[in-house]
Amino acid sequence: DVASASVGELIGEVSRDLSTLMRQELALAKAEMREEAVKSGKAAGLLGGAGLAGYFVLLFLSAALWAGLSNVMDPGWAALIVAAGWALVGGVLGLAVVGMPLSVSAAVGFIALLGQAVLNGVLIVSAIKVRLDAGEAVEVAVVKGTRERLRAVLMTALLASLGLLPAALSHAIGSETQRPIAVVVVAGTVSAAAVTLVVLPVVYAALCRMRARFEAWRDAREEREASEAV
Repeated sequence: DVASASVGELIGEVSRDLSTLMRQELALAKAEMREEAVKSGKAAGLLGGAGLAGYFVLLFLSAALWAGLSNVMDPGWAALIVAAGWALVGGVLGLAVVGMPLSVSAAVGFIALLGQAVLNGVLIVSAIKVRLDAGEAVEVAVVKGTRERLRAVLMTALLASLGLLPAALSHAIGSETQRPIAVVVVAGTVSAAAVTLVVLPVVYAALCRMRARFEAWRDAREEREASEAV
């Protein structure tokens, strides 16, 4: 009886100790998870703020580059160069989202993406310039030219993005070589289409108005200086 009671007490003490240890470990794990969640939330907030700030910096730099190039070439072709750059930015962001490094396959995708972005930009800019040469107002030429080439740009963008989407989502054997190309083309095509159809016409119209005002101001100043010289 004494032996059995001693064994029972020993088992009871062991079970109580195990229960206490389990409760302490669970409490410690909850505290650590709560602390990690707080740290992750702060890191996500900082990362989101940095991403938003970087996005606005890229927008301002793009506008400055657009304005600078428009002084040495036609505003449409200057807008085309910046739009092609945004296509490359979209490809880089696509690689960053899926966590893939820049490789030879991704570089091939950037080359294909650059060609497609330039092609879409040429379609929009050429249609706008044709209407401007015909004597239409800037706003009318931009709206009608973009609407005229809307179907062609959307078809090329959908063809590339939807055609390579299965390869971009694939995780099968051998996808390591084809997936970077697909990710770059799909992400870059979406960003390039958005920039070509929305940002490029708006900025092109704004640059044309700014250039017209600058030329009018320059002509007025030259006339005033000529009149003062006489």
